[in-house]
Amino acid sequence: MKTIKISSLFIVFLLFFNCKNDKSTLTKEVLKSEDSLIETQREHSQNAQIQDSLVKVTPKTTISEEDNFSSTKKSKLIAQKNSDLFLYQFNLIDGEKFVTTNDSELIDFKKQKIIEQEDSHTYLFQDLTFNLKYIESGYFNFVIDNLEYKTSATFDMGEIFVNNFRNLDEHIFIVSLEDYSSSLYFIYLLSSKELYYAGYLNVEETKAEEKGLKKKSFTVSKSKDGIIVETFIDGILLGKTSFDRFNKISQVER
Repeated sequence: MKTIKISSLFIVFLLFFNCKNDKSTLTKEVLKSEDSLIETQREHSQNAQIQDSLVKVTPKTTISEEDNFSSTKKSKLIAQKNSDLFLYQFNLIDGEKFVTTNDSELIDFKKQKIIEQEDSHTYLFQDLTFNLKYIESGYFNFVIDNLEYKTSATFDMGEIFVNNFRNLDEHIFIVSLEDYSSSLYFIYLLSSKELYYAGYLNVEETKAEEKGLKKKSFTVSKSKDGIIVETFIDGILLGKTSFDRFNKISQVER
């Protein structure tokens, strides 16, 4: 009789132990499933972020009523002389590739003399007239031989000057905004009465107050890949920059 009771108790113990183990196993399986679900959700979230980062933005090909800083970014330090002279290049963020010529050779543009300058906004060259037309709040459009272009450029932080470089019927304009220690030089191409913006350069003179300002000058050329600008300081080459992306600027309808 005692043997039967002991066996019964032993059987009950085994059943209880197995049940407990089953519950423990079930709990582990549930937790494992929850962890798997969380990991799957995390992977989906990461994949969604990656897909968002891969979305391509359609490049702009026309600047209309935008200032000349909105489509450019600081690209890189091109040259440095000692610790007081720096040349930076700002390229277009979303410009289109613009092949200016089918020739592989370098074509030089010759700087044009100013025949008459009424003020800092109007320049009469040998073959064209260039005018900076004030719009409002420091914004300007370009008027070239009576054709107005919606540059909406901001030129209110320094002294304005326009350089004109020519090769046959094409012109490259460097519109400078001279400040005492930091000067900006905006690059434009005029071809077949179409105006394009290429970006700009920045020359910084950190010790201008101590040493005085230096004379800046440029040479301009183009190849099949774009515009090349060489920057000189007091007649010595500081740096060479290349602009291979352009934004077309729309004309003002009349």
